Amino acid sequence: MAKLSIADAEGNPLPLTRDAIQGGFEWLARRIRLGSKFIKPPSIVLRSYQYYKFPDPPEAVLLNSFFLGDLAKATTLVGGGHAPHTLDQYLQIAKPRHRKNLMSDRAALTEALQPKFFPAASWPAPGRHPLALLQQCAVNLALRDLEHEGVLAVNGPPGTGKTTLLRDVIAGIVARRAEAMIRYDDPEAAFQNSGQRIKKGQTFVHLYRVNEALRGYEVVVASSNNKAVENVSAELPGIEAVADGLTSPGYFKSVSDNVLGRETWGMVAAVLGNARNRSEFRQKFWWDEELGMHRFFQQASGNPQLIVEKAEDGTPTHSQDHCGGEASVRSRGGGQALEDGTFAFPQGQCGSEGKARQPAKGERPVYFHPQVGGGN
Repeated sequence: MAKLSIADAEGNPLPLTRDAIQGGFEWLARRIRLGSKFIKPPSIVLRSYQYYKFPDPPEAVLLNSFFLGDLAKATTLVGGGHAPHTLDQYLQIAKPRHRKNLMSDRAALTEALQPKFFPAASWPAPGRHPLALLQQCAVNLALRDLEHEGVLAVNGPPGTGKTTLLRDVIAGIVARRAEAMIRYDDPEAAFQNSGQRIKKGQTFVHLYRVNEALRGYEVVVASSNNKAVENVSAELPGIEAVADGLTSPGYFKSVSDNVLGRETWGMVAAVLGNARNRSEFRQKFWWDEELGMHRFFQQASGNPQLIVEKAEDGTPTHSQDHCGGEASVRSRGGGQALEDGTFAFPQGQCGSEGKARQPAKGERPVYFHPQVGGGN
């Protein structure tokens, strides 16, 4: 077994380079007297070791990183002079013409704090405390200057309010999206038929495209460190992130509780990133049997949803609704039992006005509130 390492004149280890690895490969080929016609370009696999009790998954080493493709693309764009302006700003190829120090330039500070630059909403944090002066400046400038493109850097050690600042930026973006949404008298006008369809069972499902006016309000929290992303994405929906009194009814709270695995106030963010996180999110958010959004949309479209409760041996148990009543056909949304054995849901509380059949043995209706989402 061959071992390759590099050290300086004093014996201190140095990082391996591509040339060193290639040289090691060629040395090995000569050592075992392997003819050149039998040699293929080397494929390099790296193995990194981590203490087995360390709670976090190991970070991918650079040569196995999924950033390599992006870095190669950036290199090509910059080398060809086709890099977008934001990338040029990040690499300091395009530098700002003027720099303003808000600590000493009162005119610049006054400009940044003009009421017209304040967002229409702020994050309802516990205590309802306003942002500090320079935090508010950063929020105003971010929403003003980054509407289409750009880079804004906020530096500070832990505990200085960077995440707090970011929450207000997100609140401002959500408010802007709400302003765009209320322009539609008919919600269906926000979706356009894409002309594509997929077959599901014996029918075809048409695919719709969201109107461009509602796009561009998405927020991606990205970092080279998974833990840093989770600290932001997992904290935003947390019950402790908002002031008392805002947790009920919440925003699809039961769906968010299920996705995050703890008590939350609303489905406003999720931890994605690696394949495992994305798979878990997809399963819990969309396809969960009781709280998945596919159940909500079925209910909202007028197809009452029933869940079969089974005992440990797999046999159906007694009929129960989401309010816990045995053989009940009511719902917290105001469902009412009718004489013909059906039950009706008022418009706007369970998705559609109409009738649904009496739950069979072992079935219970899925209750959805338009604001809360799935109920328990």
